[in-house]
Amino acid sequence: MQEKEEDYTIRFMQGLINLLKKIFTKTFFIIFIVVCALLLFFYWGWFEKQFNKVAGIYYVYKGDKAYHKAKLQLAIDNYNKGLGLYPEHYEAHYNLANIYVVYEDYYAAADEYQKAIEYITSNVKNPHFYLFSDDIEWVIKNLKINFPYTIVDINSTQTGFFDLELMKNCQHHIIAN
Repeated sequence: MQEKEEDYTIRFMQGLINLLKKIFTKTFFIIFIVVCALLLFFYWGWFEKQFNKVAGIYYVYKGDKAYHKAKLQLAIDNYNKGLGLYPEHYEAHYNLANIYVVYEDYYAAADEYQKAIEYITSNVKNPHFYLFSDDIEWVIKNLKINFPYTIVDINSTQTGFFDLELMKNCQHHIIAN
């Protein structure tokens, strides 16, 4: 008789444990779904912004691939899609500007370089720009830089590789061509 009671007790405990596992698993799953639904409801703007950011980065990636394959119109289309979803992607702005330079659309290029400059100035505390160019007058005339800048024109075409050495020490880059 004692064995039957122990058997019954063991089976009862195992059944109770299995029941508790099912209840807690279902309960936690339901709680998880409710919490996710509440987060989506109250923070929809944040989720939408993150989704657009990822989609924008994807289109910029596709633009980069097309740009490296010299499919410039496809690159422009993808960069514009990406910037429509994620306008803060400053690398896409200067890549788009580089393409406009190839098409000799210098005004559109200047607009895109300006957007990249604006992004840097709004996200970097106390920026200082170093301007490297073989046409520095065009840069000063067409780009509005309202922060301190230094014109770097100490190297000739024969020693221009020293400019690259100086550029590598910069924290951020907006580079044409």
